[in-house]
Amino acid sequence: MLNKRLVSLRKVKNFSETDKSDFPLSKIDLKYPPELAVFQNLFWQLQHETAPSDDLLKILFLFSPKVRLTDNELDEKTEFSISAREYSELTGIKIESAYSALNKVVESLYQHSVIFFHTEKQRSIRTRLISTCSYSNGCFYVSFTHFALYVMSVFNKENPFTKFTLKSAVSMNGHGLKLYPFLIQNAFRQNFDVSIEDLKRALRLSENSYLEYRDFKKTILKPHLDLINEKTELSVQFSAV
Repeated sequence: MLNKRLVSLRKVKNFSETDKSDFPLSKIDLKYPPELAVFQNLFWQLQHETAPSDDLLKILFLFSPKVRLTDNELDEKTEFSISAREYSELTGIKIESAYSALNKVVESLYQHSVIFFHTEKQRSIRTRLISTCSYSNGCFYVSFTHFALYVMSVFNKENPFTKFTLKSAVSMNGHGLKLYPFLIQNAFRQNFDVSIEDLKRALRLSENSYLEYRDFKKTILKPHLDLINEKTELSVQFSAV
């Protein structure tokens, strides 16, 4: 139904009530434990109107088990909360800095929009990821848009997904934060070939960047793979062919 496509913003339509029927929310059968973040693979193909910061991606990862494990029926009125203390414990930020950091990233998330291409309707659609945010009694509350809930809760053969360790993901920064899920998606293959072009797309790098492999390896690939090997459950080796 969907694929990634670069588009002119003048041709983009906003996600509407009529679009919801194409992305039905259903009872969550695949819960998975709270130490995992789970997203449809579509999430990694979305076009972002502004480049997502590391903190924005991490806050989405942190909300993943909250959405997936809720006992309530999901809709756009469903609120999910996170406290500054919880954010501090999950990210390692000092508690005295956690409130201001969390306030900043929740505001950034509220302003953030993504675009996807709907192949059946042959049009590009824009949607925000959260529709409301508020603060009360030491907690920030957010409600996710219909499309965000769909990507974060509907997992089946028609909507393939990636699950990864939350603690490992939030320990990453920069390109490593995008490289880690990409490697998780391919971990079942044990040994696999991947082109430099595909790696650049996964890392959201321009095709014209790092034209020399030695520069790409030295600046991007090796330091972030070393960090992934050090801080996550993965053990990755690579060589050029």
